[in-house]
Amino acid sequence: MSQLAAMACDMDAFYKPFEPIYTQRLLRSGKRLNSKEESMHFLNKTYWVICLMTFMFLGTGVQAQNLCVGYGPQSPRDIRSKDGINKMSSSLAPKYEKMNLCNIHFHKNAEHKGKYFDIDTNGSGFQCTSSPIAKGEKMNAENKKKVCDNDVMVGDTIEVHWVHTTCNSDIVPNNWPAQCVNPKCKNPQLRVEAQVFRIVDHDNGLNFGNFTFVYEKNGYYQARGLENLPVEHSVTYRGSLTGASFSEQVCSDLQVTWNVRDSCQNLDIDSLGKWCDSNVFEEKKAHSLRGLVRNPALLSPITD
Repeated sequence: MSQLAAMACDMDAFYKPFEPIYTQRLLRSGKRLNSKEESMHFLNKTYWVICLMTFMFLGTGVQAQNLCVGYGPQSPRDIRSKDGINKMSSSLAPKYEKMNLCNIHFHKNAEHKGKYFDIDTNGSGFQCTSSPIAKGEKMNAENKKKVCDNDVMVGDTIEVHWVHTTCNSDIVPNNWPAQCVNPKCKNPQLRVEAQVFRIVDHDNGLNFGNFTFVYEKNGYYQARGLENLPVEHSVTYRGSLTGASFSEQVCSDLQVTWNVRDSCQNLDIDSLGKWCDSNVFEEKKAHSLRGLVRNPALLSPITD
């Protein structure tokens, strides 16, 4: 059944027999379409409806009445896959430098799945598979140090979200989501910069304070040092809010532009604990996780 669903939504396979006629003639301005091309135009308009229904009924085993429909693309996702058929979304949000930082929070284990964080924890997120381990570090099974409401310890994985908004009305960085979707600001665009960390207990781990100090730059609230996070590769896509209150059956209606860095960096546990003890966002511990969204009907296509 899943193979049949994949075939139904294989764009290349769908158009292949018609490419010589359809793509060349259609793109020539001023040319009228012949009957065969007009038929293809009609098929193109109905393509996504058929594709969506096929995935819902055949591709995933999820019954249509159980899958939330009528919503934009959802998050989190496996950022290694570009698959997705949900195009119910607005344009990408501006770069974070042109938006206001409104919140910073983190999740225990990575919500997203990527090349360097793909160890499944039985539905409770993903752990780092590899990271630049500092010389002399051990697994520290005997290290009982815990921070952030005794929720995070050495060896844990966290995913940090820097949330930005286009709201400018009385925006003050504060607890999520009060400032990010301020009632005084209609239809704000949201953008989340995400980074996965592995918690370590030594000075060679990154200092969380170097990426979380809030200041004003060019008229926008920003996190000083965010631009200095090591970035080898990142994935930008259209998605939604995350958190345990959402699933493939209960969708978020807020659209979010995500930029997820596909790396796992070492983070010093003491610096994270210090931030949890005192920060302007009043964040004390990890947020809950949303399970990985897998149904292509709920995912946006990634084109870059």
